[in-house]
Amino acid sequence: MAQVALIAFAALSAVNSIQAGQARGRQLHLQAEQASLESKQRALQYEQQANMTLQKLNETNAAARARGSAGGVQSFQGSAALIQDVNTRRAGKEFEISLSGAAGAERMGEAQKAMYASAANQAEKQGYFQAAMSLASAGFQYSQLGSAPAAGGSTVPVVEAGSYSPRLMQKTATM
Repeated sequence: MAQVALIAFAALSAVNSIQAGQARGRQLHLQAEQASLESKQRALQYEQQANMTLQKLNETNAAARARGSAGGVQSFQGSAALIQDVNTRRAGKEFEISLSGAAGAERMGEAQKAMYASAANQAEKQGYFQAAMSLASAGFQYSQLGSAPAAGGSTVPVVEAGSYSPRLMQKTATM
Protein backbone atom coordinates (compact mmCIF):
# COMPACT_ATOMS: atom_id res chain seq x y z
CA MET A 1 0.00 0.00 0.00
CA ALA A 2 2.82 2.39 0.87
CA GLN A 3 4.43 1.59 -2.47
CA VAL A 4 1.32 2.65 -4.39
CA ALA A 5 1.08 5.85 -2.35
CA LEU A 6 4.75 6.59 -3.03
CA ILE A 7 4.30 6.17 -6.77
CA ALA A 8 1.07 8.19 -6.81
CA PHE A 9 2.67 11.01 -4.82
CA ALA A 10 5.69 11.06 -7.14
CA ALA A 11 3.47 11.17 -10.23
CA LEU A 12 1.37 13.97 -8.74
CA SER A 13 4.51 15.88 -7.78
CA ALA A 14 5.89 15.45 -11.30
CA VAL A 15 2.68 16.72 -12.89
CA ASN A 16 2.66 19.70 -10.50
CA SER A 17 6.28 20.51 -11.37
CA ILE A 18 5.51 20.45 -15.09
CA GLN A 19 2.41 22.60 -14.65
CA ALA A 20 4.28 25.08 -12.44
CA GLY A 21 7.05 25.37 -15.02
CA GLN A 22 4.56 25.90 -17.82
CA ALA A 23 2.64 28.50 -15.80
CA ARG A 24 5.85 30.40 -15.02
CA GLY A 25 6.78 30.16 -18.70
CA ARG A 26 3.42 31.61 -19.75
CA GLN A 27 3.83 34.42 -17.23
CA LEU A 28 7.29 35.27 -18.56
CA HIS A 29 6.08 35.13 -22.18
CA LEU A 30 3.36 37.63 -21.24
CA GLN A 31 5.96 39.86 -19.59
CA ALA A 32 8.03 39.63 -22.79
CA GLU A 33 5.09 40.82 -24.86
CA GLN A 34 4.36 43.57 -22.35
CA ALA A 35 7.98 44.77 -22.50
CA SER A 36 7.79 44.83 -26.29
CA LEU A 37 4.55 46.81 -26.28
CA GLU A 38 5.85 49.28 -23.70
CA SER A 39 8.98 49.89 -25.75
CA LYS A 40 6.90 50.50 -28.85
CA GLN A 41 4.81 52.98 -26.88
CA ARG A 42 7.97 54.80 -25.71
CA ALA A 43 9.24 54.83 -29.30
CA LEU A 44 5.97 56.38 -30.44
CA GLN A 45 6.32 59.04 -27.75
CA TYR A 46 9.80 59.88 -29.04
CA GLU A 47 8.47 60.05 -32.60
CA GLN A 48 5.64 62.28 -31.43
CA GLN A 49 8.22 64.52 -29.77
CA ALA A 50 10.16 64.63 -33.07
CA ASN A 51 7.02 65.62 -34.95
CA MET A 52 6.27 68.34 -32.38
CA THR A 53 9.80 69.65 -32.92
CA LEU A 54 9.13 69.96 -36.65
CA GLN A 55 5.79 71.63 -35.98
CA LYS A 56 7.44 74.16 -33.64
CA LEU A 57 10.11 74.77 -36.31
CA ASN A 58 7.45 75.56 -38.89
CA GLU A 59 5.67 77.90 -36.47
CA THR A 60 8.90 79.65 -35.46
CA ASN A 61 10.08 80.07 -39.04
CA ALA A 62 6.64 81.33 -40.11
CA ALA A 63 6.76 83.89 -37.32
CA ALA A 64 10.29 84.96 -38.41
CA ARG A 65 9.12 85.37 -42.01
CA ALA A 66 6.06 87.35 -40.88
CA ARG A 67 8.19 89.68 -38.71
CA GLY A 68 10.61 90.18 -41.57
CA SER A 69 7.85 90.91 -44.06
CA ALA A 70 6.16 93.29 -41.61
CA GLY A 71 9.43 95.16 -41.17
CA GLY A 72 9.95 95.49 -44.90
CA VAL A 73 12.69 92.78 -45.04
CA GLN A 74 12.53 89.95 -47.55
CA SER A 75 11.51 86.73 -45.73
CA PHE A 76 14.21 84.46 -47.14
CA GLN A 77 17.19 86.81 -47.07
CA GLY A 78 19.33 88.58 -44.49
CA SER A 79 18.59 88.37 -40.80
CA ALA A 80 15.22 86.64 -41.35
CA ALA A 81 16.95 83.89 -43.30
CA LEU A 82 19.69 83.64 -40.65
CA ILE A 83 17.11 83.23 -37.87
CA GLN A 84 15.32 80.53 -39.88
CA ASP A 85 18.62 78.75 -40.58
CA VAL A 86 19.56 78.72 -36.87
CA ASN A 87 16.07 77.49 -35.95
CA THR A 88 16.28 74.74 -38.56
CA ARG A 89 19.68 73.52 -37.31
CA ARG A 90 18.53 73.43 -33.68
CA ALA A 91 15.29 71.69 -34.59
CA GLY A 92 17.20 69.22 -36.75
CA LYS A 93 19.39 68.25 -33.79
CA GLU A 94 16.36 67.84 -31.53
CA PHE A 95 14.61 65.85 -34.23
CA GLU A 96 17.59 63.48 -34.58
CA ILE A 97 17.83 63.05 -30.80
CA SER A 98 14.13 62.16 -30.65
CA LEU A 99 14.44 59.64 -33.48
CA SER A 100 17.53 58.16 -31.84
CA GLY A 101 15.55 57.84 -28.59
CA ALA A 102 12.78 56.04 -30.48
CA ALA A 103 15.22 53.58 -32.01
CA GLY A 104 16.89 53.01 -28.63
CA ALA A 105 13.55 52.39 -26.94
CA GLU A 106 12.64 49.79 -29.55
CA ARG A 107 16.02 48.03 -29.24
CA MET A 108 15.74 48.00 -25.46
CA GLY A 109 12.25 46.55 -25.66
CA GLU A 110 13.37 43.81 -28.02
CA ALA A 111 16.29 42.98 -25.71
CA GLN A 112 13.93 42.75 -22.71
CA LYS A 113 11.54 40.63 -24.74
CA ALA A 114 14.38 38.25 -25.63
CA MET A 115 15.47 38.00 -21.99
CA TYR A 116 11.94 37.24 -20.81
CA ALA A 117 11.46 34.68 -23.58
CA SER A 118 14.72 32.98 -22.62
CA ALA A 119 13.70 32.94 -18.95
CA ALA A 120 10.32 31.49 -19.96
CA ASN A 121 11.97 28.65 -21.86
CA GLN A 122 14.29 28.02 -18.92
CA ALA A 123 11.35 27.94 -16.47
CA GLU A 124 9.53 25.38 -18.61
CA LYS A 125 12.67 23.22 -18.86
CA GLN A 126 13.17 23.47 -15.11
CA GLY A 127 9.62 22.23 -14.56
CA TYR A 128 10.35 19.15 -16.64
CA PHE A 129 13.70 18.67 -14.88
CA GLN A 130 12.05 18.84 -11.45
CA ALA A 131 9.44 16.34 -12.62
CA ALA A 132 12.15 13.95 -13.77
CA MET A 133 14.00 14.35 -10.47
CA SER A 134 10.80 13.67 -8.54
CA LEU A 135 10.16 10.50 -10.50
CA ALA A 136 13.80 9.39 -10.20
CA SER A 137 13.73 9.97 -6.45
CA ALA A 138 10.51 7.97 -6.15
CA GLY A 139 12.03 5.17 -8.20
CA PHE A 140 15.05 5.07 -5.93
CA GLN A 141 12.89 5.06 -2.81
CA TYR A 142 10.73 2.32 -4.30
CA SER A 143 13.80 0.20 -5.01
CA GLN A 144 14.89 0.60 -1.38
CA LEU A 145 11.56 -0.69 -0.03
CA GLY A 146 12.17 -4.25 -1.16
CA SER A 147 9.47 -6.77 -1.92
CA ALA A 148 6.63 -8.18 0.15
CA PRO A 149 7.40 -11.10 2.50
CA ALA A 150 6.67 -14.65 1.37
CA ALA A 151 3.22 -16.02 2.15
CA GLY A 152 2.98 -17.61 5.59
CA GLY A 153 6.52 -16.64 6.52
CA SER A 154 8.15 -13.89 8.45
CA THR A 155 11.20 -11.83 7.66
CA VAL A 156 12.22 -11.85 11.33
CA PRO A 157 14.39 -14.87 12.21
CA VAL A 158 12.95 -17.17 14.84
CA VAL A 159 15.38 -17.96 17.60
CA GLU A 160 14.70 -20.81 19.99
CA ALA A 161 15.49 -20.42 23.63
CA GLY A 162 19.06 -21.37 24.42
CA SER A 163 20.24 -21.43 20.83
CA TYR A 164 22.94 -19.40 19.19
CA SER A 165 21.92 -16.85 16.59
CA PRO A 166 24.69 -16.13 14.09
CA ARG A 167 22.75 -13.11 12.88
CA LEU A 168 22.77 -11.46 16.29
CA MET A 169 26.28 -12.72 17.06
CA GLN A 170 25.39 -13.46 20.64
CA LYS A 171 23.99 -16.19 22.79
CA THR A 172 20.29 -15.78 23.48
CA ALA A 173 19.04 -15.99 26.99
CA THR A 174 17.22 -19.10 28.15
CA MET A 175 13.90 -18.62 29.77
